[in-house]
Amino acid sequence: GLGRRNGRHVLRQEGEHADALDQLLLQLLVAQLAGGGTTADTTQVLLMPLLAGVLWCETTAPRGRLVSLVLAALGLSWLGDSAPKLASGDAAFLVMVGFFLLAQV
Repeated sequence: GLGRRNGRHVLRQEGEHADALDQLLLQLLVAQLAGGGTTADTTQVLLMPLLAGVLWCETTAPRGRLVSLVLAALGLSWLGDSAPKLASGDAAFLVMVGFFLLAQV
């Protein structure tokens, strides 16, 4: 769940949600090291929704502003990973950069 360490909110990895996240991260790392391809693309697109799901499941309602902002940033990051696959060339790059920029704001 979301805990506090040195006055800061931290997400502790617990239970099956963390196991699924660890598994996906390992698959993404192996796929990237092996040269990318379909597995890397698929795991990259699944990573942000899984992170958002872990955050949602490991925090309790009412969720505070920090959790809400992180969920919004994860959604925009997911769009930054996913939406460029629907465009090509410079447009794909601009879509990616635009969503990642919004995620940082």
